[in-house]
Amino acid sequence: MTEQELNTLGTQQRRMLEIVWQKNGATVQEVLDELNANADSPLAYTTVLATMQKLEKAGWLTHEPSPKNNRIYLYRATRSRSGAIGDSLRNFAETFLGGSKTLLFQHFVDDVGLNEEELEEIRKMIKKTADSRRQFAADASGEDIPSESAAVCRLPSAVSNTTKKP
Repeated sequence: MTEQELNTLGTQQRRMLEIVWQKNGATVQEVLDELNANADSPLAYTTVLATMQKLEKAGWLTHEPSPKNNRIYLYRATRSRSGAIGDSLRNFAETFLGGSKTLLFQHFVDDVGLNEEELEEIRKMIKKTADSRRQFAADASGEDIPSESAAVCRLPSAVSNTTKKP
């Protein structure tokens, strides 16, 4: 499969890929129906077919006969949505930030801004990940590593600063 990033795909290609991800596989007709549901100017079947074939050639999709009708093809994504997003973010960090995930996160926080609810959700995600890693390390080593349930999950100071008023 050709390694390609999500940001190199056109709008229609991304929309089609999103539909295939949502449905965990879709026929050309299903993608067409979804795209045309609220479209001002409907797409033709052949347009959707050609675009999905290009996505397949680029390594994003694969097809197989549909279990319902072997004359119809079911297209499936070759990688998960989460995996594709992760690959794109890692490649971005490598290309523009020297591989630094901290800088990637910092730019996101600075440029997008986060409200208190979003910051709290990120704190919970960080704590959950840290707890999982501690548990994995404990299981692997056979040691009893205490959970940090009493510890406070602290985000980098720059994240905390984004919510302060001048």
